[in-house]
Amino acid sequence: MHGKMREPAARVCILSHTAMTEPTPSPLEGSPAEAARATVNRKAGWVAALVGVFFVLVLGGVVFVLTLDPARTANLRDITIILLMVSLIVINLVVGVLLVVVLFRLQEMISFLRGELAPLLRDATQTVHTVRGTATFVSDHVARPIIRAAAWVAGAQQFARSLTQRARRWRGR
Repeated sequence: MHGKMREPAARVCILSHTAMTEPTPSPLEGSPAEAARATVNRKAGWVAALVGVFFVLVLGGVVFVLTLDPARTANLRDITIILLMVSLIVINLVVGVLLVVVLFRLQEMISFLRGELAPLLRDATQTVHTVRGTATFVSDHVARPIIRAAAWVAGAQQFARSLTQRARRWRGR
């Protein structure tokens, strides 16, 4: 690399003194999965275009029919407004009922937490205190005496080694 940045993977074709870049084909290009995906994408594009054209034609037809008879248009407008208001009222009632249900479930959860979880936390705290006391007891009455005894034994061994080394040195003189 020697300090140069690597260019993106692309082939450069030079045709009559102009440079054109072509993307490097991916390993999946030409695979059956890629072909099937491209076919599905094309079909989806055509379906979306046809649905769009259908809606534009329907909307144009409705506007055309409504401009022919203003009285019928006014009646249709009034009926549409009434239906929209009724649907908004129904939606508001459903949302209100759902909010009440959520509030009751929240109240149940709070009572569960107070009734069940608080005793569990107290028991866990008591267990932690018991374990702490046990660890302190074991440390004071088991581990500390063993460590002291091991230290005395290690000191005695070192003392004996130093005595034997001095005795050897005196004999060697």
